[in-house]
This record gives sequence, C-alpha cells and structure tokens, in this order.
Amino acid sequence: MALSIVVVAALGIIALVFLIATIAIEIERRKLVANLGAGRQKYLQLRARFAALYDRSPDAIAIYDLEGHLIHGNAAAVAFLGYAPGEMLGRHFVTHIAPESIEETSAAFERAASGSTEYLVTRFIDAQSARLDVLATVAPIVEEGKPIAVLATARDLRQIVPLEASSAQIEQRFDALFDGHATPLIELDAQGRYRRVNAAFERFGGVSLAIAFRLFEEDVSPDDLTTLRTAFARVMLGEHPQSELNVVRNNGESVSMRCSFSPIVVDRSIEGAYVALEDVSEMRDLAHRERMRSERMRELLALAAASGLEFDAQIERVMRFGIESLGADACFVTHVKGDAVVVERCVGATEIPVGMEIAFGRTFSREAFGTDVVLAIDDTQGGSWRLDPATDWQGWRSLLLATIWVEGVPYGTVSFESRRPRSGAMRFDDADRDFMRLLAALLGSAMERDLQVKRMGELAFYDPLTSLPNRSNFAESLRREITRATRSNAQVALFYIDLDGFKGVNDTYGHGVGDEVLLEVARRFDGVVRASDTIARIGGDEFAVIQSDATDLSIERLERRIAEALAQPVEARNLSIPIGASVGIALFPNDATDTARLIEQADAAMYARKRSRSRRSDGAEQLRSTS
Repeated sequence: MALSIVVVAALGIIALVFLIATIAIEIERRKLVANLGAGRQKYLQLRARFAALYDRSPDAIAIYDLEGHLIHGNAAAVAFLGYAPGEMLGRHFVTHIAPESIEETSAAFERAASGSTEYLVTRFIDAQSARLDVLATVAPIVEEGKPIAVLATARDLRQIVPLEASSAQIEQRFDALFDGHATPLIELDAQGRYRRVNAAFERFGGVSLAIAFRLFEEDVSPDDLTTLRTAFARVMLGEHPQSELNVVRNNGESVSMRCSFSPIVVDRSIEGAYVALEDVSEMRDLAHRERMRSERMRELLALAAASGLEFDAQIERVMRFGIESLGADACFVTHVKGDAVVVERCVGATEIPVGMEIAFGRTFSREAFGTDVVLAIDDTQGGSWRLDPATDWQGWRSLLLATIWVEGVPYGTVSFESRRPRSGAMRFDDADRDFMRLLAALLGSAMERDLQVKRMGELAFYDPLTSLPNRSNFAESLRREITRATRSNAQVALFYIDLDGFKGVNDTYGHGVGDEVLLEVARRFDGVVRASDTIARIGGDEFAVIQSDATDLSIERLERRIAEALAQPVEARNLSIPIGASVGIALFPNDATDTARLIEQADAAMYARKRSRSRRSDGAEQLRSTS
C-alpha cells in the first residue's frame, strides 16, 4: 500500500512537469495553426524539444477540453487503447471507461477541471473491449490563473511489477525532471520548510541544497509574508494558488516572482507543496514601458489636436514633450537647403544657436533625410559611428532622427539627442521609432497648416500674379497714411496708373503674354518708387502708388520716372510690345480729405488724361489722313 502511495505521488509530480511542457506546446500550436508554413515548423520544433516528456513517454498522456473531449494524445495513449492514430480525437473520455468506473472517474475529472489534481485507480476499455486496470492522474492545465484543459496520465497496473523496481524507476525519472528543469522549483514540507530545491533555483540565487531545511518565508520579503502564508494555507487545503512574492537572493537583491503552488498528495493526505517560480520583474518592466509608450502616443495626439495655440507655441510644446518622453537632452528642427542644414528651432540643453548652418555631409541628417527611415543611434562612440564626421563636433552620445515632410516634399529633420548612451532596456526600439514617425508627421502637418494660413493671408492682401499689395491692402495703407499725414500736417500724393492699349495685347497675343507684360511692368514700377512709398495692383491693368510726405518736386520726379519706366518696349516670348500709361494724380488734403474722395479724384484725373491722349491721337490720325 505504501509503495502504491509513493507511486501515485510520483506520478502526480511527473504530471505537474508534463503540465508545464504541454501548456507551452498547446498554446504555441493554437497560435500558429492558421499558418501551416513557418508556424508548423515552430510547433514541430517545440514538440521535438519536449519529445522525451510527451511523445516518447512510456505513460499514456492525453489532453482533454473542459467538457471531457480528447484534444490530443501521445503515441503511448493511442497504443494503450489499441486505436489507430487520430481515431480517438474528439471522443469523450467516458467512451473508454468501464461502466463501473465512470462515476468515480467523472467526479475526478470535474475536480481537475475546477483546478484540483486527482489520483485514482480506474478501469479502461480498449478498442477490443478488453478491461484494463490503470493508475491515473488528472490535473488542470492553467493559463492566466484559470483552467483551460485537463491533462491525464495513465499506466497499466500490470506493468508496475515488481513494485520496488518500478518505484525506483519512477523516483529516478522524477529526480531527473525535477533537478534538470529550467524553472526554479522548490519542495516544501507541511510546515513550509525547504525539503529540496533544484539547480535552477540555486542558479537564480536562492538557498542551496546545503542550507535547506529552513522556512521558505525566511527568503521572502517581510512585506509579502501575509500573502505567502495565505497561499501556503490554501495549498495545504488542496488548492493551486498563485501569488507574486518578492524573493530575496543570497546577495540581498529582491526579485518579483510569480509563485505557483501545488499540493503534494500522498494517500489522499497533503504532505507539503511544490512551488514553481517565474521571474516577472522583467515582464512587469516591459508592461510598464508599453503602457508608458501608449500613454505618450495619446498625449502627443492630444497635444497636436489642441486648439488655441499659436504655431510657434505648438511646435515648442511638441518638441519639449518629445524630450520628456524620450529622456533626451535637446531637440532640433532643421531645414535642409541644398548642401546646408539650417537650425530653425532648438529646445533643451544645447549651445547650438538658431540660424546656424552646417554642411550636410557633417550631420547625421544625411543618413535619413528624404526617406521614411528613423535613424536610431544608441551610442555614437560604438562601432562605425565613432569615426563619423558628425560625431566629432556634435558630441551627442545617442539620438533619434526623422525626416519632416511638408506637402509631400522633404523639408528638414527633427532629432532628439542626449549626452548619454543608451544601453540595456533603454535602447531605442520599434516603439520609439513609431513615436518618432508620428512626432515628425505632426510637425510636418503643423508646418503645412502654417503655410496655408500664410498663403491665405497673401491671397487676402496681395495680388497672386505680381505679389504687389492688392486693392484691399492698398485701401488700408492709404487710410493709415492719411491718418498719419493728418497728425503731422503732411501731404499725400495718390497716383492712379492705367496701361494704354493693354486690352489689345491680351486680344492679340493671349493672356499668357499679357501676364508676362504685367509682371514686367510691375517690376519696373517697383524699381522707381521710394522705399517709403506703396505700389499696388488694384485691377486688371491698373496700378496705384501712395507717396507719403509728398512735395511738388517728389511728385514731378515720380511721374517722370513712371514714364521712363515704360519708355522701352516689354519683351515677352520673343515679342517686343510697346506699353504706355495714363497717370492721374490727387493730393491730400488739397484735392480731398478722406480716402474714398481722394481715390475718386485720382481716378477721374487718370481718365481725363486718357481721354486727352486719345483726342490728340485721333487728331494726329486725322491730319495724316487729310494730308
């Protein structure tokens, strides 16, 4: 009887180890089943690694879903019952249980599906209807704290002969599995004292075999003693609790471990517990970093969508947010102009001034500008970067750099740079690169909006063809100049200029030539006015000049210069086109004291000049006809 108990307990221990291996296999299989290429190869590799524990085991091993249907069975299970491979899949376990054993076996299965490990002697019926007495173990397969399937092992009782030899083999097999397992394992007695530990636990830095037989809680942080004692009380009641405990290494370092407790049951009596330990500190750090990255993405998007911010303020906030999120020292926004990189903005700890020009070949921009690549350098003093010309003068040890695209064209770069190298978990990774791409895209989008606003402003106040002030801009400038002249008792001269014969240019040569003529005329007019004067295009072929602090001499001089500007024909598309102009002049305050009236007077004077010129031209033509 005692030997049977030992056998049952040993098989239970083996089942726990089988459980760990099987979980890895089944989880990988389910994840990769949709991909029968590389996924199937990985599954086969996993199966090969655990072949000694599963496929090649002399014990029949089967996996059932929680309703009792067979998911998978090893070769020994198929041979044990005499079925062809695949024939048992999907069958309920009661189909190969003798009627007299169904009730007891079903009860054990239900307890296993609820999280308990059960040991029993039951009777199978094989494919030839023969009855087989077996020693069986059923245990839950747990994922994220919940049973997802049931693992069953069985051995023909007829093979447990002689019992002493069989028991010794089982013990040897268990010792090999326990001591050689990669997971740190502990065996505790009923008082929570170490009974044995495996080599993986020793490598982790826990107690060694030489100093065993003391309480496990002596190697757990005092803050977690209550959690440990609660978990141990539960396992002694037959449960399978999991707890996160800070386990102290021999060097005093505390490591967060997920501890999975399993009861050691001998003849239905719980004599202690097995504890499997998994280091979760790194996983927690990775999870924390992932949460932080997700949060910074949300914050960056919220910052980009913030309303009420001026363009410069928004750009600076995005740059400062990037410095904080990436742990950088400084941020630079540059504009690449040919072979030069111009620093347009900089934030953070740097002595590089705005406006500084750097040869493109001496910057890291050359590695990524104009591409979608995010340049990530963890240490500029490592590898080939140590000899890079950009490393020599900049002095940065790590950086992220990406291209800023504006309206589909590479504009410049944004970079976050630090005086410290990156190592270990702080190395730049794909999440950092994704963050950088988004940040560069947001900067480019903000720049595009700013350009559009400026263009709208130019369209509202400037002529799109000649870039001179338009009628609205001209009227506002005239109003301001009259207000200033009123305070200073000065005189303002308003020139209205209409090109003579321009309609014929459009009718004869087309609007393309007409536009070139207007551009050249605007250039000539802009070259003859004073810097303090305002010249505007106020209509199709009409221009106006506002002359401040006007005198008789300045008025006469400007009128002469306008005539001289049009003395030479305009060259356009291999055509030589003569252009004349009629000029009307009105003075503030002599001719009018308000803006509207002054414009009317200048316009009337211009048309009077045009009519007079027309009459002289008609008279000359008539004289030529009569002669």
